[in-house]
Amino acid sequence: MEPCDQTLIEDEEKTLPFIMANLPEKYQQKALEELNETLETRIEGLSELKLMAKADRSTRGIDFHEDFLLQFLRHGKYNVRKSFQRLRVFVELRRNYSHLFQSVDQEDLVSKESYKCVTILPRRCSDGCALVLTQIVEHAFAIAKYDSPKPPCPQCGADCKVTRDKNKKLGFFYTCTQMCTGTREVDLPGPPSNLQGQ
Repeated sequence: MEPCDQTLIEDEEKTLPFIMANLPEKYQQKALEELNETLETRIEGLSELKLMAKADRSTRGIDFHEDFLLQFLRHGKYNVRKSFQRLRVFVELRRNYSHLFQSVDQEDLVSKESYKCVTILPRRCSDGCALVLTQIVEHAFAIAKYDSPKPPCPQCGADCKVTRDKNKKLGFFYTCTQMCTGTREVDLPGPPSNLQGQ
């Protein structure tokens, strides 16, 4: 992903709150252009998706919030059938692997040293990206050793018959994490004062 433009986060008047009650005007315009989303298509898509959910045995009896369903509609560009298939997959995933959806104990999270390195800032830059400040401080190096990120072996796809299954999965996991964790970064000038000279 491209790094976030420094000017997007410097001007507080152009930043957005972290929690927003509604979609800003420019994003409503973008939804209209890219998804053909209007009030009518939204209402029609939501009603169709709700009807399909009530009729299907895997989703029957679940009361879905409209905001939740709207995410599936937007992801499917208002193709209700595709959106419903993704909704069913999500419901099945949640049923079969419910432990993945349990909330994290706040006390357990706060007690971890790695928690002290990451701060979610209260504003978003003007393009909607959440701002996360990562400070790898001295005590973090004593607790965890970090490897430099390495790309997956370019031969993983070509040498599948020769390599072990474990090695094939490494390339997949690396690619999967890169696709699932979208980030943009801003390089701050210089290292923190406590790390200079290391």
